[in-house]
Parts: sequence; C-alpha cells; structure tokens
Amino acid sequence: DPRSLDRDFRFVVTADSQFNAKSGGDLLAADFAQISRITGSPRFHFICGDLTMTGWIREWKWYAEARKAMTLRHYDLFGGHGGNYGRYTRLKRGTVHHFNLFCGPSYYSWRQGGRHFVMADHVHSHTTGKQQARQRKWMAKLIGMLKPGTEIVYAAHYPSPLEEWRARHKVV
Repeated sequence: DPRSLDRDFRFVVTADSQFNAKSGGDLLAADFAQISRITGSPRFHFICGDLTMTGWIREWKWYAEARKAMTLRHYDLFGGHGGNYGRYTRLKRGTVHHFNLFCGPSYYSWRQGGRHFVMADHVHSHTTGKQQARQRKWMAKLIGMLKPGTEIVYAAHYPSPLEEWRARHKVV
C-alpha cells in the first residue's frame, strides 16, 4: 500500500469490548461500523485486548461476525479475558488458543509511515513458558533488525518492559 509510506496519518485505538452475549456482539458490530465512518480518514484501527469476556468459541464467533462491520484495516491484540475459558478446562489456566484461532498470533508487527507498530502479548498467565520464550526471541530479533532510532508504537494489554526497545529505538 503506497499510503503506508506517508508519515502523516491517523489511526484509532479502542479496548476492552468484553462481551459475552450475542446482543453484546451486535452492539460491537454497530461500534465497528461507526468507527469505520469516523472523520479524519484514519488508516487503521486496533483494539487492545479483552475482545470477549471469557473466550468461549461462541463469543469468538460473535466477535468474528462483529468484525465484518469494520471497514478500516483492523488489528487485534490479546487481553486476558479472551482466554479465561481455559481455567475451566484441563489446562486449569487461561490460554491464547481461541484468540489464535480467530485472530491470528498474539504478537506481531508492521510498518506504517516510517514507524514500526508492535503488538505484544504480556498476559503471561495465559501463555506457557515456551510461548513466552518464543515471543522474547522474536522481539529481540525484531529489535536488532530495525534501523537504530526507528520510531516504535508499542501496544500491549498489560504494562510492558520497554527498556530494550528504548535502548535502540524511539518509543512514541
């Protein structure tokens, strides 16, 4: 997208839709439709976690249906509520599994307007030690790959350690 090179752009951030009924999913769809019509021509939208209340499959189906109303480019970020169903399964802890099925990986990044956007998963109660180690390795590689001084927009549902990022890049 050639517009991704333009440094002058807007984006929309929301968080915590936390619904657990179809009626809540319908309201979220209306919200997404309204956000898609926002003035100022934003390039994209991201939602910072807690997309559903408990993360059971039926909630994720309602979320996926609601997301169809979003006409802006859209990015999802994991928050703990979307994996709480795992506490009631053999896992006995939260999990990112259903988020991954419906939204993709719980951490990723992209470039827009000379900035690098990083979506991180710091809900460690919902990931295994192996998953956390894999994300740390990915982040260390990403930090090293980016040109020193790159502007970083970093998003996570929980507060995140940014020292490594700030040592090499400009966190905005």
